[in-house]
Amino acid sequence: MFLIILALALFILEAKFTSHGVLAAGGIVSMLLGAMFLIRSPLTAGGVSLGVALSVTLPFAVLTVFLMRLVLRSRSWKNQTGAKK
Repeated sequence: MFLIILALALFILEAKFTSHGVLAAGGIVSMLLGAMFLIRSPLTAGGVSLGVALSVTLPFAVLTVFLMRLVLRSRSWKNQTGAKK
């Protein structure tokens, strides 16, 4: 569970700070590892299936990468404030 919480924190930090995808990549890896540790096995009593783990991790990864690209693209736009001349 710690790795999944860490992944969410890294995704939030990616939105706040300029890291050019490093925090997002760390969040994706952390989310995937956290989900993999929760997978059901004969040795553990509980857990989730691999399909559930991937179905949660992949949308977060895609959404984070998509939003990161939008933010990086928006930084190259010119300011639109003030009177037009």
